[in-house]
Amino acid sequence: MADRPYVTLEPTSGGKHPAGTEVDVTVHTVTLDSTQAEYELEYQAGSLLQGAFGSLDFTLDSPPVTKTLLLGTCSAGGKCDYNQDVVGGTLLLRLSGGREKFAVKGEWSYQQMGEREGEFSSRDSKFRLSMADTALPAAAYVIIMQTMGLPEVVEGEILAGPYHVAASVTPKIQDYKLEIRLSEDAEDATLLSWTGSRWQEQDSQVAEKVLTAPVEDLTTYVVVSAPVN
Repeated sequence: MADRPYVTLEPTSGGKHPAGTEVDVTVHTVTLDSTQAEYELEYQAGSLLQGAFGSLDFTLDSPPVTKTLLLGTCSAGGKCDYNQDVVGGTLLLRLSGGREKFAVKGEWSYQQMGEREGEFSSRDSKFRLSMADTALPAAAYVIIMQTMGLPEVVEGEILAGPYHVAASVTPKIQDYKLEIRLSEDAEDATLLSWTGSRWQEQDSQVAEKVLTAPVEDLTTYVVVSAPVN
């Protein structure tokens, strides 16, 4: 895990293109002295498998580096066709130029508030987040992604995650319920959330291999087997 880059995928609020048609891929950290990365964003749009591809040069731009990807295509004349019914997929990064070549891959889900009514889940269904139906506009989008790596090393064994949650707009109500399914009933399971500068321990409980916790942030979460001192 320490050798994996920390990468997040977030929905945009709209800009050059309508809301819901773009996502931001951010490579926050680079490991093993990698200088380049090729990315492949694959996603299901209705019955079709679509993708966005490109590369990043870390000798020109030092991390964090953000790339905005269009969920669709635009012609040279400026006419754009946006993919419909996007539900998520995978993000693959191939890193090179450092001590060794390697690849990392994470899954992501793409869900709209109006369709989910405040009930969101990861692509593997192990991570679930519930919020009030008035927390976000019906047209807002939420992405839950496996971040591949960590923003900072954690103590203890990783039992679940890391997962990153982001919305296309800032929620009006920051009162959520989080559930993470574990492979075992670990009495010392500890939920950590990333504040942007450090890990913060969250109050949680485990029953029947499911960790539950009230949380207040859309951020990166990970479950470890020992509390942080």
